[in-house]
Amino acid sequence: MRQVLHAGLIVAVGVLVGCKFQVVPRAVEPQAQGEIVGTFKFERRWQGTDLNTGGGCLVFQNAAPLACDDGAFCQANKPAGAGYGYCLRKSVSVWGAQGKGPQQCWWQPTPASCLRKTLLDPLKVGETYRTTPAVAAKPPGTKPVVRWRVLTCTNIAQGKCADPNAGDSERVYLAGPIWSD
Repeated sequence: MRQVLHAGLIVAVGVLVGCKFQVVPRAVEPQAQGEIVGTFKFERRWQGTDLNTGGGCLVFQNAAPLACDDGAFCQANKPAGAGYGYCLRKSVSVWGAQGKGPQQCWWQPTPASCLRKTLLDPLKVGETYRTTPAVAAKPPGTKPVVRWRVLTCTNIAQGKCADPNAGDSERVYLAGPIWSD
């Protein structure tokens, strides 16, 4: 019994000492009247950052994915009802991994459905957050089938999630599971 308790304490201390933090995307949640919100959680992980800032946004894609090489292309070719554009691989879901497969455009809706936390109002470990405001699952001007996901950003350097010119060494994007109505 004593050995088991001792081993458990060593594991618990090891988890706390080596911990970093990540803003982890979760599910898109349907709401009343055909609207949706995105969810994300601030979690302890082996890889991540020491900062407790960042956030998440809902992003969408029309039925026919648009191939891209960079975010500027997505900005220049955004459909009706779209805001800021991102050029993402389909599987941007593992810390530090670039994902596999071709890159495709994803856009924030207009108005954006995001939640961002700063030093003045930081993220809290273990808490689940929801993007605001809730948006229509089928934005005006989009094709009949719309795919949604939550895109999170974790600051590696303070404030870089809000900087469109920041590089991959300054922030990390993670994309959640794809949802469609």
